Amino acid sequence: MHSYVRISLLLLVKLALCVLGDNPCVYIGTQGIINLTLVGDSHGEPAFKDYGQSGMPDYYRYSYNPCYSFNELNCINSAGCQVAKDKSYSLTIGTQNSTSWIVSASGAASLVYKAGPKTMIVDLQCVDGPNQLIVNGEKTINEYHMTLQSKCACWNGCLPPKPVSNACFYIHPQLGTINLTSIGKTNGKPRFKDIKSTLLSSSLWSYNPCFQFTEYNCQNAAACQIDRKSKLANIIGEQDNVQWENIYTNPTIIYHTANRQRSLSVELICNDNKDASNDLEVIGEISGNEFYMKLRSKCACWNGCPSNKPSSSKFPLIVCGIGIIAIIFFVSLISCLIWSKPHSTLTRITKRYIIDEKAPILINDAKLIKH
Repeated sequence: MHSYVRISLLLLVKLALCVLGDNPCVYIGTQGIINLTLVGDSHGEPAFKDYGQSGMPDYYRYSYNPCYSFNELNCINSAGCQVAKDKSYSLTIGTQNSTSWIVSASGAASLVYKAGPKTMIVDLQCVDGPNQLIVNGEKTINEYHMTLQSKCACWNGCLPPKPVSNACFYIHPQLGTINLTSIGKTNGKPRFKDIKSTLLSSSLWSYNPCFQFTEYNCQNAAACQIDRKSKLANIIGEQDNVQWENIYTNPTIIYHTANRQRSLSVELICNDNKDASNDLEVIGEISGNEFYMKLRSKCACWNGCPSNKPSSSKFPLIVCGIGIIAIIFFVSLISCLIWSKPHSTLTRITKRYIIDEKAPILINDAKLIKH
């Protein structure tokens, strides 16, 4: 019965986190920046290869690479890999694109990676010394634990010597950080939906900073152009094809489509009023397949939005809340049943049936007598 309570508590923790995929390399928080780009190997090899579990027989070896994907045997595009000692099999236990950061109020940070039913949790430990990996192994079924010791695991321990950027943020060694994470929605919908352009057009425009969205036939997009009548939509920019320009004057994010036939420029305009809303002005198509928008926000200012918290709709929050309440009720009910029920000795009256001692489920109709 105790195993039920343990499983329920684990579910409670996972529901309480309600975390979606984050950037696997860099975390920007109120305490500063954790930057793992200098720890990971960017050439397709794991920075930590074939490490044995600490204090245990090394039936399995584990490989891990922060920030960048690697390949090893059957582990393809992996963040973590479990390999049999004799190399007879290998299994991906985490991928970079599933990464979630968990940061406590005290600043303790962990990375959580997923791969199907597998979960890999890497605790970061701030150490002023060489990079080290401690493999703690599979603590529960399908849940693997490691500890990464590094100077780069410290807040502001490895500030990038040169600018680092992606679709969510731009980190400059001197100027600071522009972080759009908190503006973008994470529920697959655009923050700015069906906006009219200032130029005369029969189209509407949708845009979501940082995270992909889908609208009509415009799928996995950063921005879409939608025909008002037919509702046919075209992708005009993707989150995976981004570059930043005009950093010292008017920072601008340029999104391209995969075939680079269309491009969208979003000029970021700093509005340092802390109560100001995020506003999008759509200029429209300024030339053939080139589009222009202006985003006014506090988060467009240098160090305007240090937090990594993404925005979302209220629905996932409500679901998380209901789930947490339900699990708390379930755990409380089970606990009451365990501790309020009189202890008794159970005697089997037949060997034909089986009782699972670890998870007390009666298989078939085994009969029990109380003494």
